[in-house]
Formats: sequence, C-alpha cells, structure tokens
Amino acid sequence: MKKSIKPNWSTILLTIIISFGLTSCQDKDDIDSNNKESIIGNWKFEDLEGYGYYFAYYTFNKDGTFKYQWSEGSYTQGLIASGEEHGTYTFKSEKLTLTYKTHTYNNIEEYQCNLVTEGKMIWTSNQGNKKYLYRINNDNLLNND
Repeated sequence: MKKSIKPNWSTILLTIIISFGLTSCQDKDDIDSNNKESIIGNWKFEDLEGYGYYFAYYTFNKDGTFKYQWSEGSYTQGLIASGEEHGTYTFKSEKLTLTYKTHTYNNIEEYQCNLVTEGKMIWTSNQGNKKYLYRINNDNLLNND
C-alpha cells in the first residue's frame, strides 16, 4: 500500500512569503546607479603608487556642472603641478560622461560608473582602467581657506 504525501499548505505558503520578502529587500547601502542625484557632492580619488602621488577632487552639482581639482607631486620634489577644471556631466544608464575644456583642448571622458555604497564609487574607462572614488564632506577641497 502506497502512502500518499499530503502537502502542508501552511508550510508552502510561509516558504513563498519568506522567499518574496528576502528577494525584495534592498541593502541600505545599495545605490541606484541610474540616479543622477546619487553622485551629487564631493568625491576624492588618490593614487599613491611609486615615487609620486596624484589627488583629484570632484564636486558634482545638481545642475549638471562639476568642478575637478587635482594635484600631483613626488615624494622627493614635493608638489609638481596642480589645477582646476570646470565642466558639465551626464549620468545615464550607469554611464558617466565628463565634458570640460583645458587651456589647449576640449576634453571628454566617459566611464562606466558603479556606485557600490553611499560613500564609494568605481569608474571604469573604456580601456578597463578603474578609479575608486570616495565621498568626502569638505566644501573647500584643495585650499585651506
């Protein structure tokens, strides 16, 4: 004689509810990478490899403009160069495009942009190079005024 297995409907229903609950939860650190508002503010990039250093500070404004301040130097010679650029940006479908002019030419940089947390952003160039940027709270980035 075969035993028939009767489904325990309350257990099945509870399992389904828990499954939907777990898949719909979003980690509080997840950021919408398509939301322009999520990159508004100040960000810092630094490269401290070899005998030198490079610091870059980006300020993204709500109106689609940005400021880019940078400084580079060596540990033996100190500060070698620094500068500031202003331009516009677009951020759509995880693609960040920066457009700005320097003294000698127009510059357009495009990156695949992934926001890992509220405080960390990764830019990947078309060549596959990565920049790790960190959110900072400082209105006057390079000057100590």
